[in-house]
Amino acid sequence: MRKQANLAIEMADVIIFLTDIKQGVTAADKEIAVMLKKSKKPIVLVCNKADNYEKDKQEIYEFYNLGLGDPYPVSAANALGIGDVLDQIYEKLPKKDTLEDEDDSIKVAIIGKPNVGKSSLINKILGETRVIVSDIAGTTRDAIDSEFENEKGKYTLIDTAGIRKKSKITDSIEKFSIMRTLLAIERADVCLMLLDAKEGVTDQDAKIAGEAHEAGKGVIIVVNKWDEIEKETGTLENYKKTIYEKLKYLSYAPIIFISAKTRTKSKQVI
Repeated sequence: MRKQANLAIEMADVIIFLTDIKQGVTAADKEIAVMLKKSKKPIVLVCNKADNYEKDKQEIYEFYNLGLGDPYPVSAANALGIGDVLDQIYEKLPKKDTLEDEDDSIKVAIIGKPNVGKSSLINKILGETRVIVSDIAGTTRDAIDSEFENEKGKYTLIDTAGIRKKSKITDSIEKFSIMRTLLAIERADVCLMLLDAKEGVTDQDAKIAGEAHEAGKGVIIVVNKWDEIEKETGTLENYKKTIYEKLKYLSYAPIIFISAKTRTKSKQVI
């Protein structure tokens, strides 16, 4: 988590340092403040949970000890003080003429159900641990962008939360994750549809692939964990035939067999 926090700091134009006004300045806050000051990035210090706004905002003064400038009290739950924070973010953003040229990279969304290996594939392509990899299904809650370039061109890889079955969507975070996945598909040029070789094409896979197809996106079917399948003559061709039978509307999509875990053909995907 610390490595990924440092990576996020490195990539950011402006950083919001969110603290808890109820707890006051903690040892962890001081440690983070030191790390942020070393980054030399613009910081907006935000003190959340000022729910009794007029009373709680009087508690912000100790946060000046962090040496990060003026603290801004907010109540995220009640949408209080948000406008001032947005104004500060706007003020600290790079001026328009210093921003990079318009992004001309190819947007590639990695889609599939939870725990199929989406984050592992991105990490293998990038050659670094950019996104969290875990055996716990649903570790990736949000869509995460990573820049990648090879001899073929520039790419933006979009890791997404897997779409679960509706019966398993039990909280608002899961619903938000689904929405972000659908938005990732919408802004992608190409979608890599990951399948688990051991499970084959499930109804859930068909639903996700259908979203990409209906959105008019280019689709590449990537069968992950192929190293875990016992093979004999004709195994690969028979597997392809089964996929096309279950995903008839993706008959145009090429199929690639990989193992993100062992790196087998992982970098041939892009």
